Amino acid sequence: MRNYVLLCIIILPIVLFGQKTSLTLSVRTPYCGGAKPTPEIAAGTTKSFGNQRLIIQYQKTNEVYSGKWNCLEITVDSNGNWKGKIPKKSNIRIFLANQFLSLSELKSKYSLSDTKRYTLKDDAAIELWKSKPIYEKSAKEFKKSIQIELLEACFVGLNPCYWYTGPKPR
Repeated sequence: MRNYVLLCIIILPIVLFGQKTSLTLSVRTPYCGGAKPTPEIAAGTTKSFGNQRLIIQYQKTNEVYSGKWNCLEITVDSNGNWKGKIPKKSNIRIFLANQFLSLSELKSKYSLSDTKRYTLKDDAAIELWKSKPIYEKSAKEFKKSIQIELLEACFVGLNPCYWYTGPKPR
């Protein structure tokens, strides 16, 4: 009987307050021009986006009016997968860990050695990127399986600080 009570004390909070969640993170590289592509090439290529740190912010539905968001930092494996628990009945937002770097840290991390074909974005555009989650769902829409696909921009990839201003391929 004692073991049963102990087991209930350990398992009950997990069952009541946590939801097993699987997350898959991938990145799509678009077709950026050149020869006329086949439909498959025009769709771009998708690959896993592994070993990335993510910040999951969750807000329990009973705390919505307080404005309080709790944070959970995770790292996806080399295949872009993560399995863990996120509290049930929560609104969630997911950010790349880089989105929490300061403006100067971002500019330093994503600086380019050759900027002849690139233009630095203004600070407001970078701050806008920092403020937008890569995934956001309300408690009613939140599912146990999350697939996130990030879209790279042509010639700059996922660099949030630069625009490509060079010539377009023919």
